[in-house]
Amino acid sequence: MLLATCFDDAAWRTWQDHAGAAAAAVVDPALGAVLPATPSAATSTSSSSAPTTPRIALQAPERTDAWAVPESAFRPGLVGAKAQNLKKLRERLAGVTNGGGGGGGEIGVPASVALPYGTFERVLADGANAGVAAEVERLVKAAGVAAAAGELPKEALAELRARVSEGRYGTG
Repeated sequence: MLLATCFDDAAWRTWQDHAGAAAAAVVDPALGAVLPATPSAATSTSSSSAPTTPRIALQAPERTDAWAVPESAFRPGLVGAKAQNLKKLRERLAGVTNGGGGGGGEIGVPASVALPYGTFERVLADGANAGVAAEVERLVKAAGVAAAAGELPKEALAELRARVSEGRYGTG
């Protein structure tokens, strides 16, 4: 099962074409996206001409006890594509000046820290957050049911986003 957020209606329709069937996917770490594979990969057959179940290999996230990671430690498997791309942007713009009418000066990219993969799950696993964890689990299941029915679960995802954004978490 693929659980993802998709804000592009055309891309969502592409995924809906695969509902209820085995489908191949390609992970594009540069985009931070999971994309449908080419139709030939999704419908590869064995010698008996029966469709085979596609295999997807995903890199397991790196485990860490850190709650936040400094930019100097960003790497694939530890932080997401957004954090890695901000680091690359800072490196590429180092020393580049703004020659426009604004008085010049270097083009700055703010310093960055990122939450490593698994931080949210660690927060939810704390006993003080049992209520929030149960609500998140309920909403994720509701989104999955809607997606399995071929619907875009906008309401369930919006409610999930709002609940997570409330930020009322305990510390144990």
